[in-house]
Amino acid sequence: MIDTRTERERARVLLSMRRYEDAARMLAVLAAAEPDSAQTWCLLAQAELGAGRSREGLKAARRAMALEPAGSWPHRLASIALQRLGDGRAAVEAAVEAARLEPHDWVSHLSIAQAAVGARDYAGEGGMSRLAIAERAVAAARELAPDQAEVHYFAGQVSREAGNHDAAIRHFQRALASDPAHAGALNELGRISLDRGRTGQAAEHFIRAARTAPGESVYGRNVAVAVARMEASSHRLVAWVIYVSWLLAVVALISGPAKELNWAVTLTVLVTVAAVVAAIVWMQLRRLPKQARVLFKGGYLALALGVSISSLAIGVPASQYAVARMPIALLPVLALMIAARFGAFLILKRGAARRRAQLLRSHA
Repeated sequence: MIDTRTERERARVLLSMRRYEDAARMLAVLAAAEPDSAQTWCLLAQAELGAGRSREGLKAARRAMALEPAGSWPHRLASIALQRLGDGRAAVEAAVEAARLEPHDWVSHLSIAQAAVGARDYAGEGGMSRLAIAERAVAAARELAPDQAEVHYFAGQVSREAGNHDAAIRHFQRALASDPAHAGALNELGRISLDRGRTGQAAEHFIRAARTAPGESVYGRNVAVAVARMEASSHRLVAWVIYVSWLLAVVALISGPAKELNWAVTLTVLVTVAAVVAAIVWMQLRRLPKQARVLFKGGYLALALGVSISSLAIGVPASQYAVARMPIALLPVLALMIAARFGAFLILKRGAARRRAQLLRSHA
């Protein structure tokens, strides 16, 4: 004889530990033993959704709905499943029904906001856009639970979806004031910082998110994205320095009295550019948290910089020769430098891909 109450509590513990497969197996047995328990079917739906099986989760949620039509939880679970299955309108309708059944439950109102933000194929209805529906639902949740971090997190999500990043930042910061370990708010602040080009600040937020939720690999991958953006930004600056240096060298050669191969000019240009490049990379690295700097292992940035500087080392003397003997030869020199720029870009892209693969293996 199965002690259904004890088994349900064990299943809840497994769900809290995110052991969704184990919980699903246990709850399937429990649902067979007590097929008329809406609570068990809701827990099974939660486990199936956690395991990534949206259709099975929707079936379990609908079974719970049939057993407990006045309960909001089955409708909220159905809304999540429908959203993942791509049926935005039905997801919003299920969440609205959950809030109608329990209007004083702030979680039900957040379900509306979550469904409306995620339903990009849903235009809204009744004269309200999907974002207006989400904003109204979040406002109701904030009124019911002004101190809940999750409420302010979803308020930030809605503001970010509406393009109001300053308001989103304020909401995410308010969420962190209520719960300093809220990984979602940290991650969203990191994404906004990344969009604004503040890679160091973004990496810091992602690292904090990864520490508070070590089981979520996405935060670690976001750290890698921030590092890759920093590398690409560094190389863009370096590329501009190299192109400008080459152009200045060509102009000086064309306008100068000596139009012959001069290694002193080449050496001076290379030393100056190398010093500027070192300063750029050092300043960019300083913006990253120490924990993110270890991701530079592999030397892809150094290789990309080496390719770019080598193109300058070849380009300056070749330009001197072209100016003195055959000016048309400046065109293939320019082509060489552009090819070096794209070659360095491919090297950085390869490094970013390998870094992401390494992080995925470490979370497997």
